[in-house]
Amino acid sequence: MRLINQFNLIHEVLQGKQIDSIKILSKIDKNDLFKRLQKTKEGIPKPFKYTTEPMEEENVAKMRQRDKEKLWEIYARIYKSPNEELPKLFNLKEKYPNVPSIYNYIAVAYAYNGQKENYFNFIIETVNKFPDYLFGKISLAEYYINKGEYKKVPKVLNNKFEIHMHYDSSVKIFHFSEVRGFYSVVGRYYVKANKINRALYCYFILAEIDPYHFATKQLANEIIYREIDDLKKRFQKRRR
Repeated sequence: MRLINQFNLIHEVLQGKQIDSIKILSKIDKNDLFKRLQKTKEGIPKPFKYTTEPMEEENVAKMRQRDKEKLWEIYARIYKSPNEELPKLFNLKEKYPNVPSIYNYIAVAYAYNGQKENYFNFIIETVNKFPDYLFGKISLAEYYINKGEYKKVPKVLNNKFEIHMHYDSSVKIFHFSEVRGFYSVVGRYYVKANKINRALYCYFILAEIDPYHFATKQLANEIIYREIDDLKKRFQKRRR
């Protein structure tokens, strides 16, 4: 028996209206989900703590205060004017070649101005130069998922699908932005790999942080539409 109520799902589809994926997933019994995960080979994921308080990356902390402020200002504008912000980011990169977030923001700028090849190349450069930088791995995994090459994701993440596995054991708390980025891409991978219960676990993490954030809605929709596709395939099989 599946956790998502298929009768309700079929009813939503037949109504012909836009499906409210978050509403459907809100009816899932989380305790039932954890019981099912406990019976799997991987077991229940290890619990962790996160904070919404500002957390500064170690390498960013070494930057001059004036340059740090400049970096935050660039990031705030990057989505609206990526072409204007790119030269500024490259100047900072030259000044601080060992700050991975600068590389990440350059990749983001390339993504927003539609330079897909430069975007991919810069992600690769970031991952190669900073193999332990989580946002670099998240960006590369997301790139492959969007390209339909989800089977490359385990290698990108070194088969580590829990956030604590990517950090030293001394790290006890994570920033919500890295939690959301990580479980968003891991959840989407699980949907593609048809591991829906694992994807649901990721979804509930995102929903706890912000139930209406784009990443939460995206994962919710991908879970529900995967379920609809599976229903269609089963109906077609019966008709034969």
